Amino acid sequence: MSLLKSFPIKEIQSIQFGISSPEEIIRQSVCHVDSSKLNGPGTVYDERMGSMEQDEKCVSCELTAKECPGHFGHIELNTFILHPMYMRYITNFLKCICVRCFRVVLTDDHINLDGLKRSSGETRFEKCVERLEKVDSCYHCNGPKPKITYQQKTNDICMRFKDKKIILSDKEIKKYFDNLPDEDVVLLGFNPEFMHPKHLVISVLPIIPPRARPYVITDNVTCDDDLTMTYVEIVKANKNLLDPEITETKREKSIQTLKFRIKTLMNNSQARARHTNGRPIKGIKERLSGKDGLIRSNLMGKRRNQSARSVISADPTVRTDELVVPEQVASNLTMPELVAAFNLKYLQGLVNSGKANVVTKADGTKINLKYAMYKKGTTLLWGDKIIRNGNEIDPFTNKYFELRCDDVIKRGDEMITDIETTKKRDFKIEIGDTVERHLRNGDVVLFNRQPTLHKASMLAKRIIIRPCKTFRFNLAATKSFNADFDGDEMNVFLPQDLDARAELLMLSTTRSNIMTSQSTKNNICITQDALLGSFLMTKKDVDMGRDMFFDICMKGDGWTSAHILEKLDHIKKIRDENGYKFPLYCGKSLFSMMFPNTLTYSKKNDSRKDEPVVKIIKGVLVEGALSKTNLGQAHNSLIHVLHKEYGCDMAIDLLNNCQFIANQYLLHRNFSVGIKDCLSHIEQQTEDIAYKCFIEAKDTEATISHERIRELKICSILDKARDLSMKLARSKLDDDNAFVATVTAGSKGEYFNITQITSMLGQQMHMTKRIQKTLNRGRRTLPHYPSENLTIEQEFESRGFIKNSFLHGLNPQEFIWHAMSGREGCSDTAMKTAQSGYIQRKMVKCLEDVQVKYDGTVRNTNNWVVQWAYGGDGFDRSECAFSDGSVFFCEPSKIAERLNNQYELNAK
Repeated sequence: MSLLKSFPIKEIQSIQFGISSPEEIIRQSVCHVDSSKLNGPGTVYDERMGSMEQDEKCVSCELTAKECPGHFGHIELNTFILHPMYMRYITNFLKCICVRCFRVVLTDDHINLDGLKRSSGETRFEKCVERLEKVDSCYHCNGPKPKITYQQKTNDICMRFKDKKIILSDKEIKKYFDNLPDEDVVLLGFNPEFMHPKHLVISVLPIIPPRARPYVITDNVTCDDDLTMTYVEIVKANKNLLDPEITETKREKSIQTLKFRIKTLMNNSQARARHTNGRPIKGIKERLSGKDGLIRSNLMGKRRNQSARSVISADPTVRTDELVVPEQVASNLTMPELVAAFNLKYLQGLVNSGKANVVTKADGTKINLKYAMYKKGTTLLWGDKIIRNGNEIDPFTNKYFELRCDDVIKRGDEMITDIETTKKRDFKIEIGDTVERHLRNGDVVLFNRQPTLHKASMLAKRIIIRPCKTFRFNLAATKSFNADFDGDEMNVFLPQDLDARAELLMLSTTRSNIMTSQSTKNNICITQDALLGSFLMTKKDVDMGRDMFFDICMKGDGWTSAHILEKLDHIKKIRDENGYKFPLYCGKSLFSMMFPNTLTYSKKNDSRKDEPVVKIIKGVLVEGALSKTNLGQAHNSLIHVLHKEYGCDMAIDLLNNCQFIANQYLLHRNFSVGIKDCLSHIEQQTEDIAYKCFIEAKDTEATISHERIRELKICSILDKARDLSMKLARSKLDDDNAFVATVTAGSKGEYFNITQITSMLGQQMHMTKRIQKTLNRGRRTLPHYPSENLTIEQEFESRGFIKNSFLHGLNPQEFIWHAMSGREGCSDTAMKTAQSGYIQRKMVKCLEDVQVKYDGTVRNTNNWVVQWAYGGDGFDRSECAFSDGSVFFCEPSKIAERLNNQYELNAK
């Protein structure tokens, strides 16, 4: 009787994994497979294991092929085989068992005294094995305890005594395990019902149902699955062992073949078993594990229709929550709309104009409008010629060719004059139908970049359809996606019902994901051109004139003339009241247009020596140049403050208008980097710094005898040369330098990069050390240097010090040092990406059932309390304020300032 029928249907409470005993395998089996044929009773396709044909019922459970999951069969092996997936466990179990009395060498008292009972399962077992490494004899019978080793090359388990070495046979190992009492298995930390070592020696092999290894029919040829053919080979090798006339050599060969086939059936990751064409056989492990295995690819993976993928590119003209979609994508993907009285006319217009693909009737019938809207005309056959206006035309050379009523078809010797052209039909939709229309401007889609590491990697966007080939979006969102525009691709998913659209609009929009819970910083921030433009236009005494000012104001999103004029009056008033003298038509005034009149803000950013603090009084930027500290991903940035104090709409407006205004300003002001910006005229001073550090390092080398401390000191001195060069380069370049502007604004690069361009690259490290002498028995690093009598410059250059800059160029030796450290950086990045990705997947799997419950506690599905309050304080970090190094749900001082400013403005 099938287990499927004998088991009652209940909710699963828990799952226990274990090794099946031969009796369990036979009890779960529906047939004994002993024939190497491919059909008939007792074969790998025995009907009792389940039907493969859709219209046939299963012999065992009488269910259809769609409902029947299949049933296991079994092969009774004619020899004992060690389980190939548990060789380490088999070896460790043998280390624990006495070869004389077949008991576990340790007694219950020893396990108690050593504190091993505090752990259970595999942990206790591993500790017992480790403890037994120091034991020489059995505590039950005082018998000698041999050393057990596993030889992976020969796949043998050896028993070593003081005077001899014995290779254990599978039959002997079976004898040891069969005589091991159940209570001793419990001592080792296992439940003997699920994990008795005697079950690790295979005598009955289960055969998975044919539905799990289906055959494929191509060109009327049946191709059997790899597992099926492996089972057939196992049956053949197993039957050979029953031959009474078999020689011992052939018997041993058949046993080795049987072991090999069983091992590669379970695990062929080393590709040792192959087809005749050289293709590796796909074992059970390869089907389950890895990115393409059943677990990750099928059970944990999701695939869907109504999605698109393309290369991404930047578009500074769209808003932060908008996405430019190609016309080709918009016409292929569809959004379902239910036909009702209020939209019947509109949807009928879409159907008539070809802006819908499918209509689903109320009864579920789908109608493809590509065919339903048109009446088919005369069909052209291959070889037909068209005679039009006396000329002969080949219609198959033009895929857009259309027949006309006055055309004549020449088909061999026949002339066809009765031509019917394709005609459009009237197709009427009805209330209750569902029209799958093309995308339109304003539709909501889910925009995603892989890897999806946090919730801001999937954001809802409103689309704009344009004639292009790439997905284009605002640069402010690149941080949340961790995207750049060097060939990255992203995905678009379309919500197919109102619930999904509502979820996207409420939870996944850019407005709802400005802040990140990870660091209490803003995910969405100003970058690159817009950040540089904001810095340049808010510098002190930047007077752009009335005409340019109002021209740039026209780029403001939603700025009316009344708003601009009212704000100018407010700016002038606040400027005069507080004694500031900046021009009215300047970058500070432009930025003040974006701020609410009640905003007061102050933050030190040190981007300008003459204005080290950014200060906003009652919505007017009166002091300081805005940089990455104020507009980037930072605590208490303007975006963070506006989001916390005024809401997400105000923060989004700042993100949009800041980019529109700053980019328009750069069109007037211009910005570029030239060779002049690379010239610092500090070559001699840089050489002097390097030489002084060489002298100091040489003295250190002569005075410190401890090798490790000496190397650390020398590296510290050589690093000091680069630091001094950085300070020198920073002091010699004026504030108008283009490199300094990008670094100070935070839009690109660091002062370290300026040092590499203008001064020197400094000491290069390989494997956290200076370049090692590996040639001529540790006397040279490269053949370019002499073996002895090196100058002081050659000595340190040969160990990886680069005194040249990118501007002057590197010599061949320096180029090699720089390439070595660069290659190591690339390798480290690749390795860390793989490791962090694996850690991320493990963490997600472990924490996926953890929830914040109704009482504020953090618990999992077993109701185990993980935290009494989320994060220790119950705060959502994305909604918190960061002040004076601490996190709180609000900033009382900012609230008080805002309310006071509001009161003053209302009073006036």
